Amino acid sequence: MLTRWNRIDRSPLAQNPFTLLGEIQQHFGRFLEDLDRDAGLFRPEHGTFQEMGGPRVDLYDQGENLLFVMEVPGLTDKDIKLTVNAETLTIAGERQVEAPEGHSTHLRERGNIKFSRSFSFPCKVDVERVSANMQDGMLEVKVAKAPEAKPRQIQVSVG
Repeated sequence: MLTRWNRIDRSPLAQNPFTLLGEIQQHFGRFLEDLDRDAGLFRPEHGTFQEMGGPRVDLYDQGENLLFVMEVPGLTDKDIKLTVNAETLTIAGERQVEAPEGHSTHLRERGNIKFSRSFSFPCKVDVERVSANMQDGMLEVKVAKAPEAKPRQIQVSVG
């Protein structure tokens, strides 16, 4: 006859359902820690641009404009390509890492980077008024809202 192997204690002390739940929670926590340690599944900050789908982006609504802020460390303005139309903004980038001429490579932890990310605008925008600035590894793309999408102040009259 086969004996079923089980880590959960079946002693009379463990008959309390809360004790069993605590043990299950401990085992599940260890399971998640093992996954995290072995595969890095729950920490995208340890992944590459390709694993994460591209660099991280924040989108801010400034009232008159939409502001996209993207982390692009190690890239230059020549490595970035922006495309905008009435509905989407696409940011693409590529960096090739090569050993300096006349040198051989002994260790290579920085790899080539290639990404493309597209974002749908949450409102109508003026595609003629888009500006981009890059400084210290941060790319900022400012897209002006269309006049009908800008917030309006409405005066309330009494009486």
